[in-house]
Amino acid sequence: PFPPPAPAAMAATPAMAAASAVDTFDFRSVKSGYDIIYEARALALPQGTRDGLDQARDSATAKARIAESAARLDKVGAAIEKQYWVNGREELRRFLGTLRFDINTLAATSPPSTAKKLLATKKDMFDNIDKMDFAMRSKNQAAAAKAYDTVVKQMATFL
Repeated sequence: PFPPPAPAAMAATPAMAAASAVDTFDFRSVKSGYDIIYEARALALPQGTRDGLDQARDSATAKARIAESAARLDKVGAAIEKQYWVNGREELRRFLGTLRFDINTLAATSPPSTAKKLLATKKDMFDNIDKMDFAMRSKNQAAAAKAYDTVVKQMATFL
């Protein structure tokens, strides 16, 4: 019912004529960054690797990520100061999961006496983070600022 398109219409521009219809690239050979999609599907790998638990198990990487978490904590303090409750709580959640993991990694690579102190400080710090989160949820600036100051002091232990 419809006439076939003219050859000139098929190649409207030289760039369109040079482009192929489908370009494929196998990213499994590229080993930079976070290769979770391929590692999670590779049944030959151990379950810990498939779950991503082996990706940051050295203390240098953990310390770098803890330093990044400390910088993000400064943003939480600014949000408390300005009473931007939602932004502060969202920023708090962005780094908490990796912070727990990184502190555990740092403790695992430390001598036993130091590890025990780090884990005790971690427990107290996360209790204070919970207090800070509750104060932000309750929109209580004084309590949030007090908890924030305590958390900043405790975070310095890990840097």
